Amino acid sequence: MENEEKIEVPASVPEPVMTPAPEAVQVDATPKKKKTMKIIGLVVGILVLLVVLPAIAFVYFLFSSTAGPAKAAESFLTLTAAGDYNGAYEITSTDFKGVATVEGLQLFTESYPVLDEMTSVEFTYRGMSDDVMVVSGTMESATETTPITVQLIKEDGEWKVGFFSLNPEDVPSDEESTIDTTIDTSTTDTTTDTTTE
Repeated sequence: MENEEKIEVPASVPEPVMTPAPEAVQVDATPKKKKTMKIIGLVVGILVLLVVLPAIAFVYFLFSSTAGPAKAAESFLTLTAAGDYNGAYEITSTDFKGVATVEGLQLFTESYPVLDEMTSVEFTYRGMSDDVMVVSGTMESATETTPITVQLIKEDGEWKVGFFSLNPEDVPSDEESTIDTTIDTSTTDTTTDTTTE
């Protein structure tokens, strides 16, 4: 083996450099916490949406479905304040027309300055039962503020005024859960006959 090449080894071989072992690697638990917090946030967000969105939808439905009757009540009061008793009478219900005339509406309106001189009306209560709606709030004139309650009845697809009152006792309370849909047409006889035959 004469032709073999010889590999020369350098006289000094550097010793391998030993690096210290890396310190124990600490795994941060933060990603797990972040993931858990994201899941909790997602669940809470979904629950909030399941509660808040229906509530918003209900309020929207309530006010959009009661906007027509409230607008009819406001129109009625605006027409009476403007002295357009025929126009106001036209948007009253059959029941109302059965107990009042245009002249009676005019006399009633003129006997209450707040009706005759109304400057604004705001309905803060709205309650509905089938085709009957009650709106209540305050009505103002230049000299006074008074409560107003208007009952509206849906006739032939339109809201008509069935009854209105300036009596504070007719204002629905927040505790009332049902709407009284009766119209008290008695104006003079409030006695009850209790005799038996």
